[in-house]
Amino acid sequence: MPQDRQAIADAVLKIKPTWGRRTWTWARHKARIVAFAVPALRRLIERDRLTPAENKAHWDGLLSGTQFSTYLGGTIDVDGGNALTAVLLKYHGAQRPLVLDIGCAGGTLASALFAFSRYFGTDVSSVAIDSARAVVAQVLPDRQSDITLETADLRDFDPPETFDAVVFNEVLYYLKTDQAMAQVQRFAAKLNPGGLIMVSMKDDGKSRAIFRLLRPHFDWVDGILWQRKATTDDFRIRPNRERTAFLIGVMRPKHGE
Repeated sequence: MPQDRQAIADAVLKIKPTWGRRTWTWARHKARIVAFAVPALRRLIERDRLTPAENKAHWDGLLSGTQFSTYLGGTIDVDGGNALTAVLLKYHGAQRPLVLDIGCAGGTLASALFAFSRYFGTDVSSVAIDSARAVVAQVLPDRQSDITLETADLRDFDPPETFDAVVFNEVLYYLKTDQAMAQVQRFAAKLNPGGLIMVSMKDDGKSRAIFRLLRPHFDWVDGILWQRKATTDDFRIRPNRERTAFLIGVMRPKHGE
């Protein structure tokens, strides 16, 4: 794992936002909240997504580059989010859960978990899966037989077994909103009794729309809202495209669904 990923991720912090840039970020943030709250508007602005083959090629290209390699792990944002996901799973999940990690990127959730009996990670990018395998070999050499890593588009992936927790970290908003909802319901059918759906998404209008669609079908168990504060001791969650806030939600399917 490159040692400079945090430096690459933090390079944007050296650029002080101007008044105009801050205003544009705030206006865009509010506009997306409004637009995605109205189904007719939401469907107008949501683009057709790439096919699985196109999606793989797209992400393989991005993650092979220096800037987007930070998505694989080795940064406070990625590793911090996985650490908080692991804490929530520790307190609300099974003691030694079977975990399915959809969009596992560099596989850093596996090393963050306090305990697991089996970890199954998938990602559309083979670059991400290669990185995850290297991380597992280095950090969890004695658990490799309990870990499966597979290149797969979540829309095509059919889980071969059932799980105690299905994790969607920063992946659902790459789908159309209605499609994201349908995929969560599809994977929820692969949960063991009492199993958890765990969703992490950045503070954005589309993310809020997806959470709203999930509410009628899932009971909220717990969540953590967090935002890295690298340059100030501000306590407020603020719209910030470079250092956005994240909501990690823990849910269970409603009885009978």
